[in-house]
Formats: sequence, C-alpha cells, structure tokens
Amino acid sequence: MGVNSVTYNKEESWGFGPGGNEAGIRIYLLPERISSTIKKQRIEFFHNMPQNRSQDSRRWRGSYSNWKETPIKPDKHWVEKKESGQLNIYDYICRYGFCIDIEPAIVKEANYIINTPGSFYAYGRIGLIVVSPERNLVMYLIMVRETLHNSFSRLLRSYAPRNDGAEEGVIANEAIQC
Repeated sequence: MGVNSVTYNKEESWGFGPGGNEAGIRIYLLPERISSTIKKQRIEFFHNMPQNRSQDSRRWRGSYSNWKETPIKPDKHWVEKKESGQLNIYDYICRYGFCIDIEPAIVKEANYIINTPGSFYAYGRIGLIVVSPERNLVMYLIMVRETLHNSFSRLLRSYAPRNDGAEEGVIANEAIQC
C-alpha cells in the first residue's frame, strides 16, 4: 500500500511470552494515489492486492485477510455502547484490562472512522488494521493477550510446514502483509 510514515504511535507492553499483554495504536499516512485507487475499486482493492514480498520472513505477523467495509460490526472483539449505538476503540484495545492513554483527538478520529461507512478493515492475529481512503490513513489497533496455549501453538506451527504450498497465515489472494 506504500505506507511507510507513522504519524502517531502509542503502545505499552506488560510482560512477555506467556502471560504478557500488549495494547496500542499506530497511525500511518496512506499515499494519495493509493487512497484514490481504493475509492474507485472499493473492497476489490483488498481482494486483489498482492502479497508484500518484503514481509515473507515474518510468517504469521502482518497477514490480514477477510476484508470488510466499515462500520465495524459488534462481534467477539467489540461491544456496542448502548447509549451511543457505536463502537469505541478503547473497548478493543483495552479488552484484556491493560490500557493506554490515547490523545483525545486520535480517539475521536479513530472512532469516527470505525463507525462510518467508507473505510475497510481486517483482523490479524494480534491486531486490527483499518484503512481510511477518505482520511488518507491506515490505523493499526493492537490488542494482545499472550497465553501459554498461544505461544505453544505458534511454536508448533513454526516447525510444521503446510502441505498445500502456501505460507502459514496466507489465504489465496485475500491476504495482505503490512
């Protein structure tokens, strides 16, 4: 997507490995030419986007598939606020009780993007990526709760090659690596 400039970054980690937790948000500038292409192609842009070969060595990290259009729907990651009928990024980022302070203007902008049509999102193993062509932004929301099961499963997958020839975590043409 040509994204390489971080405009905002707020992350914190509590521990590492089994029992570790991480919460955060990163915002990147989306180049104008990419925003224009996304506005024309809509969701098809993401379905047809080739893999980012510079990320091949990262295996499961940075792989996103099953793109959808905003507004984000309430699901296992989110609970809609009864009073506003909208989602709040704090409910996703702070889901496991570990939270960070995010600048109010960033929270307001992020909440607007996730609750308004016109942007696109996909879940990865440790976060959610939201692409807003209207705002020329890419948001990465981080929410990690590392359990012993997660660590052990990842370790096993790293030693067990897939038998279909595809790299772990990549699903046909519907995957993106950032």
